[in-house]
Amino acid sequence: MTTPSRRRARARSWVALASLGALAGALAGCAVLTIDVDVYKGPLANDERVQVEQVAVMAIGAKPLLIQLRDRVQAAHDYKDDPEGVQKFRGDSKNKHRFDFMENGDAVFKDDLALKVNAVLSLYKDVGGTRLGPYLAVLAGAGRDYESAYQAFTRTPQKNKQFLVEVSKAFDIGVEDAPTPAAIVKCGPDVTVDALRRALRREYQSFLSPPEEGRRSPGATGLLLAHRCLLLKKATVLAHLGRAWPGLKVSIPDPTVSGKPFSGYAAGKLSPELVSQDVVYALLATEGLAELHSRLLFVPATPPVSPPTPTARERFVRRVGEILEAWPRARGALERQWQAGLDMLLLLAQPRPPAGAREAALLEPLAGLVSELLEPHLLRPLLERDDAPQALAKLRPRLAPRLPSNTAVLKSDERQFVRGELKQALIADPGGIAAALVRANTLARETEFGEADIDAKKIDGRFAPPPARRYGLVRAPHPEIGEALTTGDVARRTSAILEGAAAGFEAGRITEGLETLIRKYREAAHGGAPGDTERQLLDELVGFAQKVLFVANFGLLVEGSPEIQKDSFLLQAVGNAILTQVDDLKVGEAAGDRAARRAVADNAVRLKVWEKLQKRTTGTDQIQCGSPAPPEPGARADAAKGVLDCIVTELRYLHLAALKTGGAGSQEARNAQEALQAALEQRARLIHIRPAAAFLRNSNPVTSLQRDSAATWTNMLSRHALRQFGLGGEDAASRRAVQEFDKQFWQNVNTVRVAGAGRTNYVVTKDDIGNWYVKNFSADPEAIIKAAKSLALYAAGGSLSAGAVERASKKIDGDLKPDEKPPAGPPSGALQRQEKKADDERAALIADLRKVRPALRAAIAAEAAGITDPDQRTLFAIALDLASGDAGCLREGRQRSEALAELADLKACRDEVLGRIDEKPIHAELRRRRAELVRAAEALAAERAQASTAALDARERAERELGVASGQASEGDAEARAAEAKAASASEADKPAALAAAGQARRRADEKAGERDALRARLEAAKRAETAADQEKAAADAALAKARTDASAAPKPLDPDTLTKARAAVSKAFRSSTEPFLARLGQLNRDQQTALRTLLP
Repeated sequence: MTTPSRRRARARSWVALASLGALAGALAGCAVLTIDVDVYKGPLANDERVQVEQVAVMAIGAKPLLIQLRDRVQAAHDYKDDPEGVQKFRGDSKNKHRFDFMENGDAVFKDDLALKVNAVLSLYKDVGGTRLGPYLAVLAGAGRDYESAYQAFTRTPQKNKQFLVEVSKAFDIGVEDAPTPAAIVKCGPDVTVDALRRALRREYQSFLSPPEEGRRSPGATGLLLAHRCLLLKKATVLAHLGRAWPGLKVSIPDPTVSGKPFSGYAAGKLSPELVSQDVVYALLATEGLAELHSRLLFVPATPPVSPPTPTARERFVRRVGEILEAWPRARGALERQWQAGLDMLLLLAQPRPPAGAREAALLEPLAGLVSELLEPHLLRPLLERDDAPQALAKLRPRLAPRLPSNTAVLKSDERQFVRGELKQALIADPGGIAAALVRANTLARETEFGEADIDAKKIDGRFAPPPARRYGLVRAPHPEIGEALTTGDVARRTSAILEGAAAGFEAGRITEGLETLIRKYREAAHGGAPGDTERQLLDELVGFAQKVLFVANFGLLVEGSPEIQKDSFLLQAVGNAILTQVDDLKVGEAAGDRAARRAVADNAVRLKVWEKLQKRTTGTDQIQCGSPAPPEPGARADAAKGVLDCIVTELRYLHLAALKTGGAGSQEARNAQEALQAALEQRARLIHIRPAAAFLRNSNPVTSLQRDSAATWTNMLSRHALRQFGLGGEDAASRRAVQEFDKQFWQNVNTVRVAGAGRTNYVVTKDDIGNWYVKNFSADPEAIIKAAKSLALYAAGGSLSAGAVERASKKIDGDLKPDEKPPAGPPSGALQRQEKKADDERAALIADLRKVRPALRAAIAAEAAGITDPDQRTLFAIALDLASGDAGCLREGRQRSEALAELADLKACRDEVLGRIDEKPIHAELRRRRAELVRAAEALAAERAQASTAALDARERAERELGVASGQASEGDAEARAAEAKAASASEADKPAALAAAGQARRRADEKAGERDALRARLEAAKRAETAADQEKAAADAALAKARTDASAAPKPLDPDTLTKARAAVSKAFRSSTEPFLARLGQLNRDQQTALRTLLP
């Protein structure tokens, strides 16, 4: 009895082995081919504007990753092998702004990598942080404004001379026999209009191309004196203009100084030695003055040509306006720098914050900037006053040896001595000296200097009306006395301050952080002209991305934990993606610039060659192709093609005309067709083609996940053998990451897959546009089937009878007779209907079951109504929030597709929710929420404080402007009343002119009064805004205090009674929610079994 059993067992083992052998042979005889056609869909396929938005958002998205990497590295340093090290590090109260850049990073971070990551986070913020950042931004912005204004004001001697030579050719009069300045001052009868025109040309030559670079004040004062003489000879000058410019209505502007008409001052009171440059430039900038002078120096231009170009007179007026506009801009920029330096010195004098060690490096360069921008000879008279600030009064003994009392003019060494002593005093006592300088600057603006006669010995009395005192103690770019302040001097001192504020790993950057640059770009982009803001943002993103890559690669080399490696991989992706996209934008911009330059050249050649061949020589007959160099970045790349488009369009219509006239066989039609084809080919060669390497670089941003290049020795045979058994290649996580990145950049548009067993033949073809398709296919598995049959029969031959073997062979070959086949089953229709009914019921059950999980939160809360204490209910709600979060089992979207799997998962979810009702995670989450509320309240309080400060500044600025406007309005009213009184007492012959002058004076007075009333309304609005800002600040401070109080309070413990009730509520809610479905599922299975027993025999 045992022998057959063993034989059958042996037979079954042989059959199993035969089956495995047949399966192995079938697999070995299979052929599979897959062809995928992918299209790039990454960011490089988007519009340039969208790409810039993407890289900007990518940089913002990298911020939480950098914070996470920094905290993990530092937590690994402080709390080794502690899984909750990051939470402990962030929970430390001394780590202020721990979810952002930490200004006290030098004191917090002891790990070198964490310190570098924190330095990279500083790139998001403006230089100087919240404490000094606004002042540094003002300092840098004023430095840029000064450079722009100084260059516009000064230019180079070569450019000034070249401009003067170009416009001098159009002057209508020379400088020979021009009256002397003394004669202009007297303005006697011998000074004719032509003599005044010669004097104007001489002074303008000195003004536009000064002998000494930037020293325009002598020529400017000469122009002012000449204009005064023009006012005195008004009738003669107007008669000359009427003859030279027929039909032109012109008047001679008469500006006012301190409420007095300019023509009313004696010439001796406006001498070159005594008139402030600010007064001179302000008077010359009077509307219409340069225009009047240009009409005296130039003659009317000839009819303009096409395209219109500015005439010499228009260029002259524009250049004079640039100079006069640049002077107050330069003065204002220096004043803003000086004020920002004083404000920062006052801040440095306050108690030091944790970043005080870094701010200490700013003290010396700030003191140097403030002292360098001060004019010593303006400070000297203030030191002698009784009400001089005490801190400055104490400097008198130190400055007395180098401050002569008999003259206000200081020599070069004396000025440098005063500045040097002031710098040392600022370093020793920044707060006291800075506050004293602020007070001294106010006194300098309020001091009314008296008028002086022409006398070199009376230089102490300076003519200084309000326009000359508005800048206080701040020196001028080109002072009347002393050295010029070049852009290099200002840039050097500004750079020293900025480098002191941004040192170490975050050095080499501009003052604005990425968040500010992105905000400015978005504001400019919404306005339609990003321009320089876009270029500045892209340039800073390159430096940011390179530093992010350094941190990511450094982290991979130094730290080996899986969490830090994951963060480093993500940072690699961000850094490389930003670099590749910015590089592509730069390459595209360069291509557009080249195309624009080529378009200009092509258009010029087209006008001279093509249009000439078409016998179109005049501008009205020539075809205008639009702007050959459009300003839009996207359009610049198509500029060169746009020139050819004109020719292509014309050739198309010429070809149509030739076809209409002579038909397709005519020589003219063939010539037009060949020319059109050649033009289209040339146009195609002008298309900018992005290299394929750009797409590959952009779609493979994580360098650590790229395949190794086998730079070192490897055993390729062993690697290949392992891969055959599924043991080689990348790990699952890396493979999944590579696949996910690939999906982000490539879209499959065409897939062809062929598979066959045995003898397989197929033909795969690619069409003209790159799609693949199967043209022919055949597969014959007969040889494999016969081999498997033979092997199976051979293995079973020892235990089966000959008849069984024959029947098995027939069954395999399909040769069974009808009486040997098994009987047919029941009709398939009823079985199919029953299966469909069961499927429908199961689908309804699953659909209803999928609604259980979203409703469980409300069901649990309803069952927990017995927990009445508010604090205990809050703790229980936090536990439910944790279970409903991204990592919780109650979240939406976790449902399973099968009913049993969903019910089993709900049971596991019940156990998970019960486990989350624990005091430790609940308290951790509560502390995290309170910390978030504190951070939000701090941000709101800082914002409200800044708004309150801004409102205060606006109100003070409105008060100052109202004071100035009130003075001007009073002066204008006094001038109008004087003119009206003069008109009332004028003779009959002079009365019309006097009445007209009085009317003009009254209109000017009304305008000044209107400006005063508008400023008064603005002041009231500023006061209301200040009150509202103060109220909002107080509310924000109260909210912050409450949030901090709540955060500092210890969480309430979880009561045992609450724990019991909560767990009972969870169990009851889950039980009541799932029991009906268990019953439905059991009933469904019983119904299906009953039906199957009825249908099946």
